[in-house]
Amino acid sequence: MKCAQQVAEVTRRYLLRHVAVAVPGIVFLSGGQKAEDATDYLNAMNSLGPHHWQFSFSHEQALQAPVPGA
Repeated sequence: MKCAQQVAEVTRRYLLRHVAVAVPGIVFLSGGQKAEDATDYLNAMNSLGPHHWQFSFSHEQALQAPVPGA
């Protein structure tokens, strides 16, 4: 598996080539990753900034999992 920094650099190049700077933000899906891994990738993307876009991620499992202590 590639390290988060490598993935961030490739992703940034792709976004710069194919996404208009007028797009205000990009939300990455977790793709079944652990929350910690998705956070590592997001942090790597943000470390390459500044960017034209705001970045975030959507962790699907967090939306489907029961609330702890409920």
